[in-house]
Amino acid sequence: MPHATSPRGRNLYLDLVKGLLIYLVVWGHAIQFVGYRATENWLTAPFWSDPAFKLIYLFHMPLFMGISGYLCFTSIQRATLGATATKRFRQLIIPVISWGVIWPLCLIALATIKLGDGTAWPSPPVLLTDIGHEISTRFWFLWAVFAGTLLTACARQWRWDSIAGLLVLSIALLLVPDVGIIPMIKYTVPFFFAGYLLRLHGVRLLDWVSRSRLGILFLTGVACYIFWTPATYVYTSGLRVGVPEMPRIMFIYATGAAVSLGFLYLCHLLFRHWQPRWLQHFGQHSLDIYIFQTFIFLLLHGRTHPFQETLYFSWVFAPLIALAVCGLCMLAGKTIGRVPIASQVLLGRNPQPWRQEPAPVRSASAPGAMATAEPNR
Repeated sequence: MPHATSPRGRNLYLDLVKGLLIYLVVWGHAIQFVGYRATENWLTAPFWSDPAFKLIYLFHMPLFMGISGYLCFTSIQRATLGATATKRFRQLIIPVISWGVIWPLCLIALATIKLGDGTAWPSPPVLLTDIGHEISTRFWFLWAVFAGTLLTACARQWRWDSIAGLLVLSIALLLVPDVGIIPMIKYTVPFFFAGYLLRLHGVRLLDWVSRSRLGILFLTGVACYIFWTPATYVYTSGLRVGVPEMPRIMFIYATGAAVSLGFLYLCHLLFRHWQPRWLQHFGQHSLDIYIFQTFIFLLLHGRTHPFQETLYFSWVFAPLIALAVCGLCMLAGKTIGRVPIASQVLLGRNPQPWRQEPAPVRSASAPGAMATAEPNR
């Protein structure tokens, strides 16, 4: 069955995949920030061993990056390096900077109201340090997408956007020291390269997956799940190059690739029989959800309830919370998206009118292709 497009030319299959992925992001954060008690050292927190959390974190960010690379192909091919960098800086980094300034100031204002005096205001150097930390760490995934776009555009400019060229670039990235969010960027950018290369060479990825290969992917995913431990995560152990670390590095990349491919095929099967509009809407507003859910969970973090640190919360309450949070964030994004300055500064996009006339329907994408229509960005 062809992957249908919307009246605006959006690929509904990719909207479904992105919707499921952003829902999994929020589900994982619900487990992390609401399902477990706050600990002083988050690197040794118990949520890393949570079965549902582990299942989500096997693949969701690598696949998100792969889709980002796939969708950015057209803009990278058509625009100059400077135009690409400017556009993505406006779309991704301006919101990062804006929220990095706004969030610490909001916390200080709330503390001032609570205390009733001005003692909550830090000194200017401390405030600037807090703002710098927020900007450089809070939305690491947006920094990773920006880095992936910029590196790919540079590779194309210098005619290095081949399999060999981007493979060399991926290996070179591993040599960058682990500082701040650099390990996460090193982990996910190669998947961005992979998505770009799939589009460049016209690979019909899902055509490769047969029922027998799907079984192999399933068994591979089960094995990866079994052997994945809290020490495997890039978030806890970094991504430092060395002989002792190479098996773990190869393992996390293989896990991300294999499980992502299986997930894409399962979404393809789902799309053939069920096309939930609400999930597609989540995918169309994934950036809004990613931004706003961060602050919702920061406000909820540390609150206690009877179901903390239970599987019942992880498998029942967390997905329900994620559903509600996604809907709330999408509504917030739609509301702010209609305010010109706020839309540009906080969400990185042009304001959306209250009503839009639908554009002509484009041709549907071929079966098995990841996508043919690049969504509006």
